[in-house]
Amino acid sequence: MSNVIILLFCFIAGVSGLNTIQVCQNKNCCRRFTGKAADLVQTLRQITTGYEIESTGCLSQCDNGPNICIDGTVENGIDSAAVAAAVLEINKDTTIHPTFLAACQVMEKAERATSLAEKERNLSSVISALMKLEGESKKCLAQALVMRAHLALDYRDASLEQARDDAHSASRLDPQHATVWRVLADVEMKLGNSSQAIEALHKWAKYQPKFVTKVNQELQRIS
Repeated sequence: MSNVIILLFCFIAGVSGLNTIQVCQNKNCCRRFTGKAADLVQTLRQITTGYEIESTGCLSQCDNGPNICIDGTVENGIDSAAVAAAVLEINKDTTIHPTFLAACQVMEKAERATSLAEKERNLSSVISALMKLEGESKKCLAQALVMRAHLALDYRDASLEQARDDAHSASRLDPQHATVWRVLADVEMKLGNSSQAIEALHKWAKYQPKFVTKVNQELQRIS
């Protein structure tokens, strides 16, 4: 389950009054379904407020995954923003902001794109649209910004300076988003700014303590 889909569920949870969303973290399923990040639950907690997101073990429906459990009901095959939206609208009578859903779908398209130009075009369109919204769009906008910032780490032609600006903007919108700090640390290192990279690494460890060993290794390498 990609971070984009997770983001959609967190937004829905925050506005619909649901009680609990549990996300399968069984290691076999995490390997089976590409796009399932190891920091799934942490990401969920970072992008929702006033709502409990829990990890859970195997839900015994692995062949039908990715799986989540909402208020005791297991939902299968949550592999796109459209599916996530349909599950909540049909089963939980939840109305989803159309711009938010469209943004999630375009971010998914950017994830699947194979060229830098297509990825940048999709993400830039999302960022432009979300900047026109207020309130609930902040965390979604932060996700789009950090995705665009990450392009500089994957593509030689991407601008590191733009990536740094995007990551800093994302950190102001959603300072507890651990991926923001991880990406910012890598970008600062590529720019030769070791002190800023160290600061970002400490923030990454703060908001995602499960990776403290990796952070310490990076700090030792920088030193």
